Amino acid sequence: MNYFQGLKTVSEVKSEYRKLAKANHPDIGGVTAVMQAINAAYHAVLARLDGQVNFGSDGKEHTYRYSREVEQEVIDKVSELLKIPGVEVEIIGTWVWVSGDTKPVKEQLKEAGCSWHSKRLMWYWRRFTYRRKFSGMDIDDMRKMYGNQRFEKDTNRAMVPA
Repeated sequence: MNYFQGLKTVSEVKSEYRKLAKANHPDIGGVTAVMQAINAAYHAVLARLDGQVNFGSDGKEHTYRYSREVEQEVIDKVSELLKIPGVEVEIIGTWVWVSGDTKPVKEQLKEAGCSWHSKRLMWYWRRFTYRRKFSGMDIDDMRKMYGNQRFEKDTNRAMVPA
């Protein structure tokens, strides 16, 4: 099955991936084989879109550079964090943000490589090699600029709408 048929931009593909992951991820009640097929299709279509030029919401030109390693790290981190009880996981761009009842699981979040963001009052994870000056944007502006998808599970391992 081609999960990304007809999608022409990186943002369309990532948005669709987030919807598919929200509905099919095994850590939130989905089937592993289906999620593996979605992941394979996701990587294939992003590799095909490598070098695509788009204009961001900031009005600037951006060239997408596909990296299987980066994309897979984000997928793996979301899977890891969804195993921590009481948290909501959100992807914004290639950063993973964690909110919810995080105080009781603070040490688990640290062990998972997350850091506390004192201005946005959320935990975040980013790829270690990623470095950028603080943008000054609030979390809603980041969601608008980079797109986002939230994941949350309840005690029955089912998806809870965010």
